[in-house]
Amino acid sequence: MENINNDNDVSGLSSILYKSNNINHEYIPLRLTSTNNNSSMNNIPKYLKEHKHTLTQLTPNNFYTCLALGIVNYIGILWLKTNAIGDGGILELSSSIFGTLLKYLVSFLYFYAKLFLLLPFFRLVIVIIMNVRIDGRNGRRVKLAEGNSDE
Repeated sequence: MENINNDNDVSGLSSILYKSNNINHEYIPLRLTSTNNNSSMNNIPKYLKEHKHTLTQLTPNNFYTCLALGIVNYIGILWLKTNAIGDGGILELSSSIFGTLLKYLVSFLYFYAKLFLLLPFFRLVIVIIMNVRIDGRNGRRVKLAEGNSDE
């Protein structure tokens, strides 16, 4: 039985979060030549192997930097909303229009900071579900190819 996971497949969470440098997911068409070379016929796969989806196209370094900045941003806005602007806080706001605008701005930034972290999380859940379905389809293709090669 052939193994679905070939050498190009990276296992683990990193293969879902970002693309590895050694994986080429681009379609490379098969080129037919006029020479009758048996080695060129051996390069044609017996079945289609669908590649898995990833969360982002960023490099690992950029991905972790972006994640760290998002977490620091969320913590900073959370601190600003709860401790600095609240009653008795460092920046206790009066009922002036400037204070009202600043409260709305901080509320908007708090919403944006949550969205910055939650949207990729929900996308990650969807990517994981799609990858499970891809594994199932790849497994069915392998079984079908093995069933046809036995005949």
